[in-house]
Formats: sequence, C-alpha cells, structure tokens
Amino acid sequence: MTRLHPVLLVASMALLPFSFACNCDGAPGATDDGGAGIDGGGDGGAPDGGSTDAGRHDGGPSDGGDGGSGRPAPNPNNPNNSNLDTDCDGLSDAEEFADTYAGGLKTDPANPDSDGDGIPDGVEAGKTDSVDPLCAGYTGDADTATRTDPTDPDSDGDGLPDGVEDANHNGRVDPGESDPLDPDTDGDGIPDGVEDANGNGQVDPGETDPTNRDTDGDGIPDGIEDTSRDGVLQPGETDPTNPDTDGDGIPDGVEDKNHNGRVDPGETDPRVPDVDTDMDGITDAVETNVVGTDPMKADTDGDGLLDGIEDKNQNGQLNLGETDPLRVDTDCDGLTDGQEDANGNGQVDAGETDPNNPDTDGDGLTDGLESGVSTNPDPAHCPGFVVDADPSTTTDPLNPDTDGDGILDGAEDRNANGRVDAASGQNAAELDPNNGNDATPVVVEACATQNLVQVLLRTATRGDLNFATLSAYGDVTTLTAGGDEVGVMVFDPAQKVLGVALSRPPTGGDVNADATYARNAFGSTGGEANAITQPFTSWDGYPAVRGTLDWNSSSDIKDAANAWASAVRGGIAGLWTNQGGASGPFEVSFEVLRRSNNRSVFVAAFAPAAGIDEARLIAMDDLANGSPVAQLADVTGVQCDTFLTENAQPVDFLYVIDNSCSMGDEQQALSDATAATVNQLQNSTLDWRIGVIYTDFYNTNSFAGFTTDLATFQSRTTPGTGGSGDERPLESAQRFIQNRGNEIRSGAQLVVVILTDEDERSNGVNTSQENNFVNFFQSNNVSVNGLICRPGFNTSNCYNVSNTHERVITRLGGVLGHIEDLSNIGPTISTIISAVGGATSPYVLTRAPISATLKVAMDDGMGGLVTVPRSRSDGFDFDGASGSIQLFGSYRPAQAGLPLAVSYRYWDKRATNPDGTVPCGGPCPDPLVCNTSTDQCECPPDCGAPQPGPAWTCDVVSCTWQCPADCGGTCSGYEVCDTTSCGCVCDQNISCGPGYQFDPVACGCSCDPIQLDCGGNYVPDLDTCACVCPPDCGGNCQVGETCNMSSCACIFTEVP
Repeated sequence: MTRLHPVLLVASMALLPFSFACNCDGAPGATDDGGAGIDGGGDGGAPDGGSTDAGRHDGGPSDGGDGGSGRPAPNPNNPNNSNLDTDCDGLSDAEEFADTYAGGLKTDPANPDSDGDGIPDGVEAGKTDSVDPLCAGYTGDADTATRTDPTDPDSDGDGLPDGVEDANHNGRVDPGESDPLDPDTDGDGIPDGVEDANGNGQVDPGETDPTNRDTDGDGIPDGIEDTSRDGVLQPGETDPTNPDTDGDGIPDGVEDKNHNGRVDPGETDPRVPDVDTDMDGITDAVETNVVGTDPMKADTDGDGLLDGIEDKNQNGQLNLGETDPLRVDTDCDGLTDGQEDANGNGQVDAGETDPNNPDTDGDGLTDGLESGVSTNPDPAHCPGFVVDADPSTTTDPLNPDTDGDGILDGAEDRNANGRVDAASGQNAAELDPNNGNDATPVVVEACATQNLVQVLLRTATRGDLNFATLSAYGDVTTLTAGGDEVGVMVFDPAQKVLGVALSRPPTGGDVNADATYARNAFGSTGGEANAITQPFTSWDGYPAVRGTLDWNSSSDIKDAANAWASAVRGGIAGLWTNQGGASGPFEVSFEVLRRSNNRSVFVAAFAPAAGIDEARLIAMDDLANGSPVAQLADVTGVQCDTFLTENAQPVDFLYVIDNSCSMGDEQQALSDATAATVNQLQNSTLDWRIGVIYTDFYNTNSFAGFTTDLATFQSRTTPGTGGSGDERPLESAQRFIQNRGNEIRSGAQLVVVILTDEDERSNGVNTSQENNFVNFFQSNNVSVNGLICRPGFNTSNCYNVSNTHERVITRLGGVLGHIEDLSNIGPTISTIISAVGGATSPYVLTRAPISATLKVAMDDGMGGLVTVPRSRSDGFDFDGASGSIQLFGSYRPAQAGLPLAVSYRYWDKRATNPDGTVPCGGPCPDPLVCNTSTDQCECPPDCGAPQPGPAWTCDVVSCTWQCPADCGGTCSGYEVCDTTSCGCVCDQNISCGPGYQFDPVACGCSCDPIQLDCGGNYVPDLDTCACVCPPDCGGNCQVGETCNMSSCACIFTEVP
C-alpha cells in the first residue's frame, strides 16, 4: 500500500457484506453471533479494563464461541496469547485484546476482518506473518510502509470501503486500484467515492475513473470538466466521460486548447456544437474563412489524411509539425502525406517516414527516391522532385545506411538518382547502397560515417545567412541592425583566424561594385594593397567575386573586424567587446555575392600577416571561398565522391607582356617571379608550357614558341622597353589565336595572362568591340587573366581610364591583379595558376561542398592507401570557383586509374527566394518567436520566460504562464489548488475522529497521542494509531509480577 495517510473517521457507515476465507487450521470464520466480526453487544467476558466500544468487541473473552474446529475461544487471560492467532488474521490474540484504536475501538481476535471491509486485520495493521504456526495460510501485507485502520472500513473517508479500493486485499496499491489512504487517488479534485459512485471498484458507464485524472482522454482533467466535483453533469460543465461533449467531432481538449475549463479567445466552446459537415475535425467556418480547405470534403488534397489530422490543432494555420491539408506532398519527397503517416494519426510513429522531412533518415536521399517513386505525386508544388531512375531497387528511408557498410546511402548514390551508375570519365562507378561489401579501403577511409568532419551552422535570421564553420570557431557574436540579425562573426583563438559574414543592400550596379565597396572598407580602416580578385558563380547560382589583399590595420584583430564590419554596414550592434590577442597588419581573404537587387552578402577572413602559414591561409580560404555561405532554408548533407586518377592536365599559358617604354620595372618584377612560377607549376598536376608575345604582336606577329625551360621563359619576360607605345594586348592575343593557333596543343586549355600599364588601344575600342573580345575568347574557351592598372589611374607609369581590360577579364571570370603594386605581380601569377589548376582538374565534386569538411584518401599505387593532407604544396586543396580539388607534391598520382575518394558535407539548396523570406515578416513581438518552418510568430514552449513553478503550464494562446485549476494534479488528499501561487494549500474541511487531530503539515487527520489517552501500561503506536502494550508492560511490573500482554496488566505470580 502507499504511505500512511491521514484518515477521516466516518461516524457511521453501512457495512458491506464480504465473504472472507482465512485458510488456517482450526481458525474461526466469524463470531458466534453471525455478525461480521463486530458483535453488537457485550462480550460476556470478565472485565478487562478496556474502554467500551459502543457495541464492538472490547477486549473481554469471546462471547460464547469456541473458535470453531475445536480451538478454544480467545481468552484474554491466556498467558500464551502472544503466540496465538485464533482468527489467523496476522494479529496475535494478545495484540487484538490489548491494542486500542481511535475511539476506544479494538479488533476482534475471533474475527479476521473486524471492520468487515474485506481486508484481514493483520494486513491492515502491516503484518507480514502470523505468530501462530496453525496459520500457515496467512498472506501478509505486501506494503508494510502503509497501514489502514482495521477498525474503520473506510480509512480515508472517501466513501469507498478499504476492501473495494484495495481490490485484491494485499495491502498494496496495485495498478488499477485506488488508494484507501488517499481520498482522491488520481489528484483530479474529485473524491474516489464520487468517481466510483456505486462503490463496486469498477468504472461503470457514467462514472469517472478514480485512478485516471483524465478518464475520457480528451486532455482535460476530470476535475476541470466536473467543476462541481459531484459526479453529475451540470450546466456549464463538460462531460469527463465523453471526449467530445457537444458531439461536434472536435475533442473537448482541442476546443479548450489550454485545458482550463474556460472559453478563451481563439477557442471554441466544447459545450456548443460547431458545424463540421465533412467530419474532418475542422469546423466549416475555419475551413471556409481561414485555411481554404473544402468543408464538404474531409480530405481536401486527397493525400489520404483528413484535413483535421493534417491541421492538428484545427486552427486553419500551418503550424510547426503539421502537414499542409492543401498539398499532397508537404515535404516534396515524392511520398504523399498519407503514405508517410500510414496510420493517419498525425504522428510520426515507428516504421513511418516524416511527412515534414523530405529525408527522414538524413542520408542525403529523399524518402520517395529511396522508396522507388518514379512519378511525382505533386508536380504543381514540387517541380524539383527527382524521380527514381531505377525503381526496381530501393533503399530504406528509415535507415541512413541500408547495407550497414558504414557509408551513408546518399554518399553511395552520389548523384542521388536512385540508380547505381557505372564509371564515367574520371568518375568511378557508384557504390551500391544495397551491397555492404563494395566499399574499398580507400572509400572507407574517406567516407565512413565515423571519419566525417563535423560542422556548425551559425545563422543570422534577417540576413538570411547560414555560415558553416568548424567547432574551432567557438568565439561567436551575432551582428544586428535595428534589432534584426544581419550577420555573424567567428573567431578561432588558437589560430587567430577571424571570419565575418554580413548581409546588406547592394552598393552599386553589380557584384563588382560590391567587391570594390568591400575593398574600400578595408582601405578606409587601415589601408589595403595588393588586391587580387576573380569573379565566379556561387554554388547556389549567384554572381560573386572572391579575392585576397593586404590590410594595413594595426589594431587588435577583433577591433579591426569591428571597424570593417561597421564600414560595410553602418549602425550595427553586436560587435566584439573583448580583444583577440593578435594585431595587424593582416592577410585577408574576402568574398562578395549578389543574391538580388535587394541583398548582397559580404564575407571576410583575416589573420595576422606576421608568421602567416599555409594552415591559416587555408583556414581563411575556407571561410571566404564561397563554400560556407548559404541561405537559412538550405540544409546540409553528406557526400562521397569517387574518382579514377588522371596523370596530368595539358595547359598552354600565353603571356602578353607590355614592351613599351614605361614597363621596365614591371618586366623585372615578372622576371623575378618566374622561378616561383615554374616551381608551382612543376609541383602541380598540370602538363604545362609557357609562350610569350608582346603587346605589339598585332603588328609583328613574332612568336618564339612555347617552352618549359625556366631560363628561356625568364629571358622572354624582359624584352626591353623599345616596343610600340600603341599597346593592344587583347587584340594581340586574339591575333595569336587566329594566326598561330596551330601551335596550341589539341585538348590543352589556353590561358592568357596580360601584363600592361596602359589601357587597350585597339582601334575602335568601344562597347561593341569589348563584346567582340568577350565573345571571341568565350567561343574559343580561352581563360583571360591580367595584371593591369587600377581603374581610373592616369599617371606617367599607369594609365587606365576606359577600364576595358578589367571589364573583359571580369566578364570572362579571370583573375585580376594590379600591376602598379610590383609586389603583387608574383602573388597574382600564383593565384592564376591555382585557378587554372582548379578549372582543369578532373576531380570536380558532385555537390557544393563546405570546404572545411573535405577529406581525401587515395590508392598509393602499391596496393595501399594514403590519407591526403590539406596542403597547397604537398597534399590537396579546393578551388571554390570550379568546385574541384587539386593534388600537389608527392600526392600527385603515380599513374592513371587509381581509386581516389572524397567525402564532405554539402549544401542542399532549399531556398527559392534569393532575397530570403524575411522570417515571419520581421521581428516577432515578445515573447513570440519565429517558426521559420511555417513563417509564423509562435509562442515558444517556455512562453519566453522561466517556468514560475513546477505546476505552471505555458498557455500558447496567450503565451503566458498560467496555473491549471487543479495545479496540474499535484494536490492530494485534502489539499486544494491556490491558483495565485499555483501551489497546493491545506484546506481543513473535515472534522477528525476520536484519537486524531488535523495536521496542517500532513493536511489531514493524524494520530494524536494525547487524544488516544492510553491508560495504564499502554503506550501510543502512531503507525496504527492504537494503544498497544509494550514488552513486559513497559517495565512497570514489580518483583513477583509478570505482564499479561492481553490485558497489559502486571499480575502477581505466586512463588511455589
């Protein structure tokens, strides 16, 4: 049984007849007067000093019975009473004669169930065994920590006899039983006896369940529905035995959303039927006026789910976790909502895919593709769904690794088309996600799940920014403008590398204007030099520019970041407030992308120039190469690309060098960089040659051929300054291709590198001629790059007014550096080589990688495998413009056709609006938060504030913490709920019986030793609330006396 609980003594109660069998040899089954153990009259025995009991047995000898079966009747004077249990009820005869309960009542030693409640006296008193060996069949108390009153048939005064509540009479509260010591077992505020109105221990029609605080399962406690708590359905109440009181098809708990028993704003009345013609759970008014579903059709979109199941709260809005009743395939995964929620209950149960997640198991393949869907079920809403190219094979949409080989299904089916594709070009054959034995050691090393690199997503909601970084960037701050999140800054305190991603309106006509704005922001906060830029298209299809420069700020790295971010977008908050511990000048990598005419994204990464090394340069590139930036709606996945190695890629470089009178210093700087250029080329996988022409080639047609010899190349870079002052590098390159194109190797990529300090002087250079140049080079697949003067320069050493070269190079996606910074010539050439290596690499990745997560393994050509480190000199690197990796140094393939595997986390484009849908139309009013899945301001689960106390509940309608009328069922016994404090307080609404007093701490009647008024040698036992005889009469017997435990009296013993 449960804890001993204060009990309410009932003055009178009709005793229920119980059949009680005590399986003990010779034990009586009842008193000799035919009563239920309480004999209704005097006992005829000798006076025993006990108090009278208003008709109950008072401790004298039994009244004429002999105990049955030849056993003597109980005798209070029997000195062996401590070892006898005449009625086999678990209490010794001595205890039954001696122990006096509240009101002077005693149990009957000749009746195993003195109060007639069906529970043996000893079980009620907590006895586990009988002292009498003739009572071997006695079954003791199963929970001795609790006691009921063996002289009161209803210990807790709830109107149900103890034996009805403890139905199996074992002294323990078992499942399905109410507690005979708690008048309100389930804590719903309704006494057990009111709930079980006919007192039969069963839940009959019309009754509530005293062991279940929500009998009808509608979400509202019985005591909230039956506010009068009398078991009768009164006006203004809902029916606690009917989950839909008004029969309108909408459960009471759905209509009364916060379950407080009141009709609050936004709720319907559970007592008044709402018209729901199609019986889908949503009223006609909501279907017609709010959600737009058909009130005459229970499943408007025909996806197999009732509209009211899809709109779980039937409010006509698409809330978090709900499917769309107007769309067949809410998540556009190829499976209808009804196919995914197979049992139609609106929950994602075991064995079901999630209709709100297109990739339930997160393996990179949509649920429909894995299930073999070959027809788009919802083309109007899901035009981008990719059907299964081979429906005869399927994978498990609930298991990310169907074949258990440690490689995700989506990594094995790298193009996510549902078919195991054969080798094509440099792409090796795909792995079979249904074959656990086809992964080679190279693939396992790169692509096994346990080997994947983790990434964290930093977000700025108003800026529609996802910024992916490694965990090393643990120092983070969010940038805001006008209270809206517009950017984020991250810092790696170990490497001293800092990254910034910031959204703002565009600054000019195109992305090149944004790039200039970004560079000027560096220039205005310390000065910038040696800028190298290249336009490209971002992974998600937006025009972008990437670049590097030297930043001369001398500030601490965090102060410098604050300055640049503020220069890019004024009035921002959330700037760093502490120091980074590293000062400038800095090396910078940056990127700008133009998503629309309304939004551009500025990204920068920098580290101190002092002691800069390859690892930090790569870390900076990983932040600003375009790969870590996405929109909020975009999600990440895992990819495994497999390739067959290729020895080399043929590239012919054509330098077009200005040989006019002003180019002496520039030619020398170029010559000084030739050794580094050749070293870089020889360390790559490029099969390279270099040829040199001059800016007057259009006139001379002079070309000495291509070479791979350093000395020859070096000599040709310094032709002198006696050439024509009519510099025409673009026209010269065009003429070379037209006139000497046969000298270019078949299949080789031609790369033009222009070096000039003058603008293009070709006859008729204008917009038309500029377009002609662009079209010519594009049609011949020529990469055009250059070192030219900055736009607007007009000095004796650098002249660029029309800016023709920059526009042509930019339109063609070439690398651009500025020749007036002589120290920039070598780095620009190096950047051009890297870009060419990326553009010609055979290892173009299938998806848009987050480059910081790349992992590469390859066959070493000798039957082993190597993990390739990230290194631009001896390892691999990633080119963000081409989406490819390159191999360098000792990791260049020894032969063609060797297996190579690359794993990475990639972006899956889900965003459809380049401006990004401003979440929820802007900031949500406190305490509401924006649910980006539904684009609605919603109440958070914590109502935006700490829970005031354990019983308080968050009312999502008002978004305030409220106290349930029953304090959440936490009150018990005679406690009531104080809704102001939301705590249970004691309410003395009972009168305690004899021997008891009201205890406000226990909130009930507890045993009062004073009121027990134990006389003589008796002492109070608070567990049983009885006067009991202590051993040896408490030590009060004198010499020559012994204690009669039955009368608790010291009796003179005659000495023989």
